Amino acid sequence: MTRSVFAKLILTYLVVVTVTLASSGLFLSYLFRNYIQVTRERQLISRGVALAGLLRDFVTLRKDPARTMELLDTLEQFLDAPLLIVDQRGLVLAASSRNARLRGIVLSQEEVGKVLQGEIITRIFTRGEQPYLSAAVPIFVGGRVAGAIFTFSPLSEMAVVLGNLRRLVLYAFLLGLGLSTILAYALSRNLSRPLHEMSSVAMEMAQGRFGRKVKAAGQDEVGQLARTFNYMAGELENLERMRRDFVANVSHELRTPLTRIRGYVEALRDRVIEGERETEQVLGIVLEETLRLNRLVDDLLELSRLEAGRARGEVEAVDLAAVLVRLRRKMEQQVAKAGLSLGIALPEQLPPVLATPDRVEEVLQNLVDNALRFTPPPGEIRINAGQEGKMVRVAVKDTGVGIPPEELPFIWQRFYKVDRSRSSEGTGLGLPITREIIEMYGGQIQVESKPGQGSTFSFTLPVAEERHSS
Repeated sequence: MTRSVFAKLILTYLVVVTVTLASSGLFLSYLFRNYIQVTRERQLISRGVALAGLLRDFVTLRKDPARTMELLDTLEQFLDAPLLIVDQRGLVLAASSRNARLRGIVLSQEEVGKVLQGEIITRIFTRGEQPYLSAAVPIFVGGRVAGAIFTFSPLSEMAVVLGNLRRLVLYAFLLGLGLSTILAYALSRNLSRPLHEMSSVAMEMAQGRFGRKVKAAGQDEVGQLARTFNYMAGELENLERMRRDFVANVSHELRTPLTRIRGYVEALRDRVIEGERETEQVLGIVLEETLRLNRLVDDLLELSRLEAGRARGEVEAVDLAAVLVRLRRKMEQQVAKAGLSLGIALPEQLPPVLATPDRVEEVLQNLVDNALRFTPPPGEIRINAGQEGKMVRVAVKDTGVGIPPEELPFIWQRFYKVDRSRSSEGTGLGLPITREIIEMYGGQIQVESKPGQGSTFSFTLPVAEERHSS
């Protein structure tokens, strides 16, 4: 059973070409055969009509039979067509030399019936092994049929012409088949090569090797498929790198607190640490590290739910002013402790946004927490908002240390931290979670930052359109 695409393509091409050429050859043969036959019939009929006028007197008056016979012989040689003249009874009055034996006999009603009724008839018959085409033309005298003239033409010439034509068609068929085979081979190879290459590259990708790319030549569908395949390979490579980075980052984030917890627990077990005060301090550290691990696991689970689309909840019209009031009340002590100020500026006619209150508050809290960690005192954090068409844009601006331009593209990655010296603060998942929440509701988030001048994180959410009851 043929399995390769190359073999299937070339076989399909050859079958189509063979059927097409064979059908065309048969059709041309049939067409030319009909054309030659119809042309010959017309020639015989036109000659018969012309001779009918010349031989009218002979049929009615039997005038000058010797001269008539001489005329028939001359016409037979000139036209290469035997001739017969019959009267209204079907009696053969005269015949050219080839049919001289028919003189004086009466033709059957089947042979002369319709022509003696005034119709021009043609038919094909066989005499011996030779096929003939005959045309019978009535001879009219005074409006009535006085007889008829029969002209004959052997079809052997037509057979010769058709034989030559069939040979030419056969040669053309073989030539066309040969050229088509070469063309089909080239086309099939060009089509199957990138597919075979993609299969080979896919096998390498399945084994974890993503370096090889498919040559994407041409602008056709195969070329587009090759480019799409290369794009997919690049994305899979990025996903594989992100997976490795994720595993490495999770391992790193877990190793530090687990190592500290293990060290303190072993110290307590071995009674290295004694005394109630020292024990409480160690247990406090263990509790803090445990809570840190708990936050990391919670953030990972939340990010996973967000990416899977299972944390959207029922959207509603959310009043940003009310959310910001709750946020300020919740974070005012933390902001004051950091020696910073938190300012909020909203327009009076700010429309509600389409989201869920808890998620909007989570986004704002993540951005404010991020600003708190990177804004030294005395600094300021400001939150403002405004409507832009069918979206509301909210901006959180700080006067902190800013983000280097080369690090801006990476801040949305899991566990990425701009300031490595503060690696103990946060899980490195706040910004990825924030972006997933914003995009989940159809918005976008972006950042503008300059080192030493602070950062501005801004996001958009769709306006909650009013629903009027009918």
